[in-house]
Amino acid sequence: MTEQLRLLVRGFRRRPGFALAFVGTLSTAIGVNAAMFGLVNGILLRPLPFRDPDRLYCVYSTGPDRSREPFSIPDFLDYQQRSRLAEALGASGTWGANLTGDGDPERLLGRWVTPGFFGLLGADPALGRRPLPEEERAGGRRVVLLSHGLWRRRFAADPAVLERTLRLNGESYSVIGVLAPGFVLPGREADLVVPLVLETDARRNARGADFMRMIARLGPGVTPAQFQDEFVRIAQSLRQEYAETNAAKTGVSLAGVHAEIVGSVRVLLLTLQGAMALMLAIAAVNLANLVLARVAARAQELALRAAIGAGQSELVRLVVGETVLLAVAGGALGLVVAQFALRVLLALGPAELPRRTQLGFDTSVALLAFGLALATGALAGLVPALRAARTDPQDALREHTRSGPGRANRVGRLVLVASEFGLALVLLAGAVLLIQSFLRLSSVDPGWQAPHVLTARLSLPRDRYGNPAALAAFYERLALRLRRLPGVAGAAAASVLPLEDWRATVNFATAGRPLVDGAGAPAAQYRMISEDYFRTLGIPLLKGRGFTAADGPQAAPVAIVNGGLARRFFGEASPIGSTLTIDDGGRPRSVEIVGVVGDVKHYGLDAPATFDVYVPILQIPQPVAVWLANNMSFAVSTAGEPMLLAEPLRRELRAVDPEVPAASVRSLDDALEASLAARRFALFLLNAFALFALFLAAIGTYAVTAQAVAARTREIGVRTALGASQGQVMGLLLRQSLRPVVVGLASGLVVALVAVRMASSLLYGVSPNDPVTLLTVALTLLAVAVLAIAVPGWRALSIPAMRALRSE
Repeated sequence: MTEQLRLLVRGFRRRPGFALAFVGTLSTAIGVNAAMFGLVNGILLRPLPFRDPDRLYCVYSTGPDRSREPFSIPDFLDYQQRSRLAEALGASGTWGANLTGDGDPERLLGRWVTPGFFGLLGADPALGRRPLPEEERAGGRRVVLLSHGLWRRRFAADPAVLERTLRLNGESYSVIGVLAPGFVLPGREADLVVPLVLETDARRNARGADFMRMIARLGPGVTPAQFQDEFVRIAQSLRQEYAETNAAKTGVSLAGVHAEIVGSVRVLLLTLQGAMALMLAIAAVNLANLVLARVAARAQELALRAAIGAGQSELVRLVVGETVLLAVAGGALGLVVAQFALRVLLALGPAELPRRTQLGFDTSVALLAFGLALATGALAGLVPALRAARTDPQDALREHTRSGPGRANRVGRLVLVASEFGLALVLLAGAVLLIQSFLRLSSVDPGWQAPHVLTARLSLPRDRYGNPAALAAFYERLALRLRRLPGVAGAAAASVLPLEDWRATVNFATAGRPLVDGAGAPAAQYRMISEDYFRTLGIPLLKGRGFTAADGPQAAPVAIVNGGLARRFFGEASPIGSTLTIDDGGRPRSVEIVGVVGDVKHYGLDAPATFDVYVPILQIPQPVAVWLANNMSFAVSTAGEPMLLAEPLRRELRAVDPEVPAASVRSLDDALEASLAARRFALFLLNAFALFALFLAAIGTYAVTAQAVAARTREIGVRTALGASQGQVMGLLLRQSLRPVVVGLASGLVVALVAVRMASSLLYGVSPNDPVTLLTVALTLLAVAVLAIAVPGWRALSIPAMRALRSE
């Protein structure tokens, strides 16, 4: 074994090109595949840190005009009491909290959870304990659990944080625990978790206040279909009992908790992992091509070894041992590439990538990388080794002397070329379709025209700002100070700004129709705004007027709708002066439509169109003011770079109220870029893989053609000497060499029709089976193949005929 290893190393030193090409190709392909697997493993494959997570399901309310809606407290309690198939039911809701009195004030995202929520999940804190039953009831002390990330960032991972008192929204909470690093719930990751005391919550009896995300643990042996049937029956009963509020709540839908946490990232990651697997397959084919060329170059040596007594097993060990040794080197280098590639993927990946804190280069990723390297190296060398070992030594010597590599090797390498081009077509077709999709999506009008807008999310203490007048006064003071800043063109407040991940809807009905009927009430995106909102964001006013200072609490209630709602419910008639009935405070109220504005893409450029209803902040009902105090956003239009005003905005905010922090300070353009981050991530990676595959296919074709032409140098000389023109000889070479390329492209087209359709959710405005795109990609690859064939062909034709005849 030592002697064989010494011979292999000596062979590499004599011909380092083969070793460098093998190790470089393998380490690159293995490294990026292992890095991608690190993401897939950490996000999709690693189980959630809950007891029996496969029995945990998210439950949503559905209806004719609503899907995936939350529940109210009364509805949740009814489901909890009436269900017999759920082992446990729990719910959570989002909560914005201002952390004050301990360093700089900070805006945090929290979660309310119902009693017994941690028992439902089967999850324990990494530090401390769960809430006690008395802490989840009225009269108990307020307690909070910190996320692992907040504990490390804000409190330097100090274990003494337990039983420390924090000021959240002006109220004292005792820290009782720190959540595990892997603790995550569907939706945005939270910094805090606090018990929701159902008995004292202001929405305790508001059956129309739907804000709770329900999670169910199915009982042993209960199937999702059985559970859903039971909940649909309960929904129908509640609909009959509470027709005024539950008429539109006709059913429920289920989704696994893991699937909800992963969300649409699942398709993205699986698509990219599939693309990387294709790239690895192309790299393996290229490695096999390299080994075939290596075996062909050593055909005489192997034949001589066989002639002097070397057995087939010894020849196989010689060839496979060489590739395995190189595979070990490629695997070791691949581990380094994988660690670097994983850091790059995390840096380029979208910020909302779920379970990001759990992602890293662990043992499973390292084992996969090294295992893939060894398997790829062994397989790349095994087939050529077996073929070389089974060749008769005399035939090998005779054939090699006559015309270079044997026919079997030539056929094998042509098959590999066909495979490379077929796989490359699949990757390149996907990349081109994704480019077209991204360009079309980027050209979609978002609905606002202001080029430089700075945004921030605020949370005001409810005890001081929990009524419309106090909210309006706060807005006026802050807006006045901001408008005085150099470069500020306008300032406005809103309950939710475009591209903020907050769902706020309101049921509505046009004049002459009841708010809720048997078909279910239509719902609109509900926005409470200041009078300068449309002007600050550059949202066009299509008809009527905007809000003014005269639209105060004593004036007639007014509203502005978007063009989509006006077209759907009023047709060609003008909606100005018509009334809407909306339920935005527990009691339906009528508002007069005074204006129509352009449609806005609230949740992304690829999001479906919405109906939008805007009302002035000064006219909101008291219950809504309590919510708005905790959920207000500010927008500032600027003459230059918006982020230059980030610190002045914080300074002016501290001057108005030092206990109100600004969170999520960013420009609206940055928010738009972030909404495209996942698609841009896929675009970058898929194009990189496709170009790498194209490079490998071109190199592989060039190598095969160069060797074939070198073996036929004498034949080319004879043809030229007999009068064949260079064009005729080149045509012959192209016809013969392009056959496997055409076969590979035809096969690749068939595979692409299936593969691209599976990832169609990543496309926008583009058909996954666009014939023009597929044909263009195929012709491009064909042109690359022609170039790879023509270069060695013209080089051979440049050799004088007499010199070519003397070459053998």
